[in-house]
Amino acid sequence: MKIYPTNMRFCDYVWKRQIEKGIVKPETQQRLISVKEHSLLYGFVNKTLNGIQKIDEHRKFILQESFNLTPQKLIVNTDIDFKNLTPTRRPLKVFRGISYAEHMTPQKTKMYNKAISLKKGDKIRMAEYAYSSEDRNYANMFSSSKNGINYTIIVPQGARVSRVSVSKNGIYDEVVFPRNSEFECTEHSIDKNSNHNILLRYIPPQEPWRKFNNQNKL
Repeated sequence: MKIYPTNMRFCDYVWKRQIEKGIVKPETQQRLISVKEHSLLYGFVNKTLNGIQKIDEHRKFILQESFNLTPQKLIVNTDIDFKNLTPTRRPLKVFRGISYAEHMTPQKTKMYNKAISLKKGDKIRMAEYAYSSEDRNYANMFSSSKNGINYTIIVPQGARVSRVSVSKNGIYDEVVFPRNSEFECTEHSIDKNSNHNILLRYIPPQEPWRKFNNQNKL
């Protein structure tokens, strides 16, 4: 049985191998369509930006030893990469699933309650690098069967979002938004299983969002 390197998280190793095999293509020669650290943002970086957990010394060590990055450098580099991405050539419709759990952290509960209270015209800001997919079925896997949140997000042409093809034909793209991205609710309905189906419009950010804020203590 092949064992992945002990100095790498399993998800990072899988992404690294996928890129090496050409299964995942983070960019093309013609244009830059994804940030370099696309696969590193999920997990502890996003949880830290959301205030759910702090990056402990062990994770900082892994980040430094495996990728020669500090958490702050990872975020700053990623913010700059987002600025340099090629704008999308067409509007996108992407999907994002959020699960509900009885015992969530206070911060996660606050985020969840804010989302399910959205009304048409309300705006919501996602502090993390929010992940989504053009494949609705894939995105819904991250939502719970009851009391979950199923976002449908309309991304305008010309937006700078990070895209990675997760299939050989490129139709199931994973899309990541810049941190602190803002969205406007245009529709909100609740189905028979108490799942919240929320339609959002992505609002491309202005320059000030790129400043690193001391409230995001890493």
